[in-house]
This record gives sequence, structure tokens and C-alpha cells, in this order.
Amino acid sequence: MKGISKLKCIRTSLSRCYTSTPNDSSSKALNPSALIDDFTRFCYQRDLLKAIKAMDAMQIHGLHADSITYSELIKCCLACGAV
Repeated sequence: MKGISKLKCIRTSLSRCYTSTPNDSSSKALNPSALIDDFTRFCYQRDLLKAIKAMDAMQIHGLHADSITYSELIKCCLACGAV
């Protein structure tokens, strides 16, 4: 239960920290909430490759990362022994 609460807190923080700047080619397919949910879930599951791919997808769709995003990605790297 504690893990789910932490995940909701991270999700809320990430939602506030992204700005969307959709471009013409991706504005129809842009679903910021789903992209952020995917990134958060992959970081929480410590699936580094999927988290990096999700972050790339967010950037492609105009969602720019901030310090919270990078912090979660670094935690994922540490948990996976990538650093």
C-alpha cells in the first residue's frame, strides 16, 4: 500500500512539472497523461530500458522533463545497477 501511495505522489508531481508544446504532426496522437503514466510505471518497476523509451516518447511529443523526471530516472538506473 505504501508503494502505491508513493506512485500516486510521483504521478501528481510529474503531471505538474510537464509542459506540453504539441507540434502539427503529433497533436492528434498526444496523450500527456498516458505518456507520464507509462514513464512513472516503468521507473517504479525499475524497468530502465522501457523508462528511457517512455522518456524519449515524451520528448518527441513535446513533454519536457524536469528535475523530478531525471531524479526518477536516476533512481531507476541505480536500482538496475546501471550506474
